Formats: sequence, structure tokens, C-alpha cells
Amino acid sequence: MAVKSLSRVIGLIVILIAIPIASFAQVTLNNNYSKQYSQYDIQGAIPPRSFWDELFGNYPNILLSGEGEITINFPSDTYIPINLASEHVQITGTNRFDETNTATVQNLVVNGQSITFTTPIDLVDGSNFTVTFLLSAKVKNPSTAGSYVISYSHDTSGGNVNLTSYTIVQSNTSLSTASVGLSPSVEARNAAYTITFSTGAAGGMIANTDFFTVVFPNGTQIPNGNVAGVTINGIPSVAVGNSGTRTIQVTTPIDIDNEEQVNLIFTLGSSITNPLNGTYSLSVSSNEETPVVNSSNYQITSQSALSNPSVTLGNAFVNATTNYSIKFNNGTSHALVPFSDRIRITLPAEMQVPGTIDASTINVNSGGFTDTPSQFSVIGNVLLITTPVSIAEGDEVEIIISGGAGISNPALTGAYSLNLQLEQSGGAIIEGPVTSSNFLITQAPSLTTKAF
Repeated sequence: MAVKSLSRVIGLIVILIAIPIASFAQVTLNNNYSKQYSQYDIQGAIPPRSFWDELFGNYPNILLSGEGEITINFPSDTYIPINLASEHVQITGTNRFDETNTATVQNLVVNGQSITFTTPIDLVDGSNFTVTFLLSAKVKNPSTAGSYVISYSHDTSGGNVNLTSYTIVQSNTSLSTASVGLSPSVEARNAAYTITFSTGAAGGMIANTDFFTVVFPNGTQIPNGNVAGVTINGIPSVAVGNSGTRTIQVTTPIDIDNEEQVNLIFTLGSSITNPLNGTYSLSVSSNEETPVVNSSNYQITSQSALSNPSVTLGNAFVNATTNYSIKFNNGTSHALVPFSDRIRITLPAEMQVPGTIDASTINVNSGGFTDTPSQFSVIGNVLLITTPVSIAEGDEVEIIISGGAGISNPALTGAYSLNLQLEQSGGAIIEGPVTSSNFLITQAPSLTTKAF
């Protein structure tokens, strides 16, 4: 009777010892805001050994380095990069010698919301382990606030083990303040706009789905309907304008990450017309970050005409064949197109102008560029120069005519001026004519012989 009782006690003890200890399973985030990147620390457990395994030194549940597989299952709304690399995931655990090690996981595979990898370290029975998805792994929190659960499994877990739930809080981020560059910045002119800003911490966008909304200030004219010539980070974009609200909605053609810089460009082909002169700002928002953010201020200037023509002579003496520097400021209402638009210079009738002049004796300078005209003609005392360089609105222009052109000063002393006119290739006047400031022609000093 005593022997039977002892056997029952021993059996009960064996059974109790063989019952696995409850696994320790929880997840910790370093950032619990929706749509933002976070580091995930996922803590799981290896089932303990039974009494007999302990007694005989067996390790039936151990996950061996290079062999044991672990799978982490994320909620459906969590963003997992399909090209996630092993180097961004680490595991920390204890081996059978009670040594704690941390190493990068091996053979990582992404399959939808599940990530499977091989442990690079031994994980002993009855121990806890931690899988860390580093911030560089780019795991993005769900887009909606709420309570979520991650599960894991491994070779000896007996199926999926749910971690304790974690909470995601709704983000309320916004785009950064945009800077605005435009050309030309002249009132009532068709202009190209470059708007530069960054998305916020939760502002990632999906190509061909998400969009930006730009609201232009009062007085700006934009097309109604499709807007041409729009790019985001250099990629052509679909844009739709509402002329009544001065709003353009631009769908992104590319994926845009959280906190990524965006260059939104409306070219001249977008047909946006500047308001009258003054200080302005526009606003930008997105469907992912809805707070409206005003840009930094930008200036619109008044229009000005062709102005400040002046003439400098290398030699101001009568009848001298010399070089001439003719300067002026282009008006702000029109840029001059190279190899098309022309500069007409009408010299004083008293100047001596050859019937033909070599174009290589003439240089046109503007905007840091210098070139000789490929198209040039002489008509009496008129020089007709097709500009070889682009001349922007308001730019200073210098035309240099060398002495090799053979143009000579008037034979009489006095104050002289020339006329300038800007015109299209067909002869239609762009601006002018305007008269230069006077330049003086003087008598050369006479040579006298000193008597001895």
C-alpha cells in the first residue's frame, strides 16, 4: 500500500514538472504613432524541458544556430518592406551554457506580413529570446489608431503564440514649410514655380494614389482642368486645376517616404500667371498630412521696360576706328530666345559703317554666357543681331563690337546717341526703340613742333 502511494506521488510530481511554464511574450515599440517608423522588440520563449529531459540531459526544444527557424507575424496594416535585409534584424538569447548572445538573423524571407529567419545563435529550452527589428528595418506602424497583436512561431512552439497587445496612437503631422522659387517673378507674367518641402514623420505617400494640394494666392491665374508640365522629383505628374479656388491637385507618380524632400515643379507649360506686384505665399497639404501649411513668402515685382542703354568707346576721338561696348537691361516682360529674337542697333548717321562686317567681331554677353551671333546683318547704319544666347527677363546685356568691325566715329565733335529695339524674328517689336545716354566725340590733341 505504501509502495503504491509513493508511486502515485512520484508520478504526480513528474506530470507537474513536465507541464510547460507559460511563455513570456510581449512587444515593445519605441514609437507608437500611426504611419511612423518604429523599432520593434518582440520577446518570446522556448518551451522548458520535462523532468526526465532534465534528468537525462536532453534538450528536445533547443533551437540550434543555423537550423532553428522563427516566424514573426505582423498585423495586416503594418508596412513591411518586401526587400527587408537580415542586417536590420537582430536576435538576443541564451544558450545551454547560460551565455547571452546577440547576433544578426540569417536567411530572412518576407512573405506578406510574415517574416521567417534562421537563428544565428543557440536558444536553450526554457529561455526567453528577443527579436529586434531596428529602426533601419523601416517597419511602419499601422495607419489607424487602435490595439494590435503580433504573433510568433518557431520549430518547438507548437503553433502561433500571440504577444500581449500594443496600442497605436493617431499621428497628427504635417508637411514642412515650403520654399517657392519662380521665374520670372514679374507681375502678370506666365511663370514657372518650383515648390520645395518635405513630408512629415507620418507623411509617406503611395504612387498613383496619394496627392498634394497646392492653393495659390489671390490674383494668381491657373488653368481649369488638366494642368500640363508638372513634375514631382523630376517625374511627370497628373495635375488638375480649379481656377475658381486657385487650387491644383497633383497625384504623386512615385512612392514618397516619411520625411522625404519633394520638389514640385510647375513649368511654363503649366500656364500659371503671376498676380500683381506684392508679397505672397501659397499653401501645400497632402491627403496623408491634411494640415494646411503656408509657404515662406515670395515677391512679385512690377514690370519694367528695356532700360539703361549706354555706350562706352575704346577711343572717343573723331574719325577713330575703335571698339564699342553697348549695355542695356532687358525688360521684365519678355525673355529673348536664342537664334530667334533680334537686337536692332541704329547707330548715329554720322558714324562710318562698312557695308559688311564679320560676325566674329561681335560678342553678345548675358547671364554669364558669351557668344558670337550666327545671324547678323548690316543695313546702312543699322546692325541687326540675332541673339546667340538666352536673355532672361530683366537681365543685363552687353554687346561688344571690336575695332576689327571697321566702324569709325563721326568726323565732328559732339554728343551722340544710338537707338535700341528688341524684336522677334519676323520683325514684330518686343520693346523699344529707346535712346541711349549720350556719348561724346572729341577732337584728338594736335601735334606741335617745339622750336629750338
